[in-house]
Amino acid sequence: MSFPRFFRTFSTINISLVLVSIYLLSGSAAQAQISAGQKDIAAEYEQAMKAGQTYLGDDKPEEAVTAFTAAIQKVPYAPNAYAARGLAFAALEDYDSALKDYKEALDKNPKFLEALVARGKLYQELGAIELSLPDFQAAVEENRLNYDAVFGLAKAMILLGGGSQGVKVMDRAIKMNEENPEAYRLRGRGYASQGKLDQALVDIHKSIELDPKDHESQFALATTLMQAQQYVPALQAALESIKLFEPDEDGMPFVQGYLTKAAIHTELGKTTEDEELRKQTYQDAILDCATLLKLLPEANETASARAAAHHSQGVAERMLGEIGDAIKSFSEAIALNPELGESYFRRGICFHYIDEDDLAISDFEEAASINFNDPRAHLWQGYSYTGVGKLHEAIQAYSEAIAQSDRYTPAYVNRGLAYMQLADFEKAIDDFNEAIRLEPTEAEHYFRRGLAYNQIGDSKLASKSFANAVEFDKQHVDAHRHLSTTMARLGKNKQADEHRRIADKLDAQSGSAKPADDVQSSTSS
Repeated sequence: MSFPRFFRTFSTINISLVLVSIYLLSGSAAQAQISAGQKDIAAEYEQAMKAGQTYLGDDKPEEAVTAFTAAIQKVPYAPNAYAARGLAFAALEDYDSALKDYKEALDKNPKFLEALVARGKLYQELGAIELSLPDFQAAVEENRLNYDAVFGLAKAMILLGGGSQGVKVMDRAIKMNEENPEAYRLRGRGYASQGKLDQALVDIHKSIELDPKDHESQFALATTLMQAQQYVPALQAALESIKLFEPDEDGMPFVQGYLTKAAIHTELGKTTEDEELRKQTYQDAILDCATLLKLLPEANETASARAAAHHSQGVAERMLGEIGDAIKSFSEAIALNPELGESYFRRGICFHYIDEDDLAISDFEEAASINFNDPRAHLWQGYSYTGVGKLHEAIQAYSEAIAQSDRYTPAYVNRGLAYMQLADFEKAIDDFNEAIRLEPTEAEHYFRRGLAYNQIGDSKLASKSFANAVEFDKQHVDAHRHLSTTMARLGKNKQADEHRRIADKLDAQSGSAKPADDVQSSTSS
């Protein structure tokens, strides 16, 4: 915060106003003149305020607190002194005292612009963005031309997820000051939240141009490029952000930088078809996490960061197929942060893959209890129940997933498949219909519905479903083959022969057919 500019607006108070205030509070309506002693009080107040300003300008906040306290003792009802002392307390990192003083100032004058801005800024520095919003809203209402108020409001709105409105307010802030790199970085973040990645990148590059040494702008570039699936330049930006980061006195490394770099490596591994490159990127992600863990001191204050590093390491290890190592990493994460639901979820997937379905079910239950709005844990719980033959429990788990999100297609599909195994084909058809409603161009949904119709002996509706599957996937071998069978059953031999020939040709080209009765639908994890 720029103390000299901030103080120009309220560090001193007009002596005549102080004198009038003293007179009004004297309790004597008959007092017609202000005494010389009261003039002395006003002068002493002014002197103390000027001294406090000088001390703050010289980076002597303790002396500033003393001076402003003296001013308050002289004129205890002047909001300026409280707001000024709040600045000094903030400089001493005595944030509770600073907030108390800002409140005192605003209690005395709720429209005190500079106090609103100062408290809003402090809230933002402390990460309490939601508390800063009403202060900046009130400040802008008081003066729409105050740059600090407009910028602070835009920042709060963008950081709280109001990208669209926040960008509009930040447009105003940038017109008022075109040289603030943070404004461009934040507007870029607002654009990115709306999926306007090209505009976001233009703004972020502008912020880097204005301040090439700002690690936050490089970090914003990395995350935006990652969102745009431009992983190679994203890695370079993440590395640059780590290099530019200057640790505080506590010596903490740039945790988010390392974790993001690891995440970018992992995402790059998912997209490449080069097997060696895929393995290397996952190994690089593991190395990023291991490096971070070496840099982090083993203290209570770093437990959350170490848990996140172990979790990210586990994700990469699972992608490499190193299931045992992944389970160990996720367990380390859980030990450090028992509330990390995602680690329970990921460890559950690992247990599922090694056929430890009882352990998997337990982990999915824990994940669901922590991340209770996330349907994925219930879905995978259903997979594990299916793995041990508990189809009724699986159906209940899939139903829980649907209760969390009635647009979660994999839950409908897999519940339908479970109903198929229980020979409850009508319910299976209902679920496949829901899947089709949500994903009307997915051939597999039509194909599975066709299988269910076949089971209840409705060849006409089965053929219609298989025909629609072929419409959306001309290469669907099993749909062609089942369509051939149902057409023959309906006496449409010409069409039956045509689809059988297509199926035979596709089989010859691929060497194998797609299984027609998968028990479990694929889903992202």
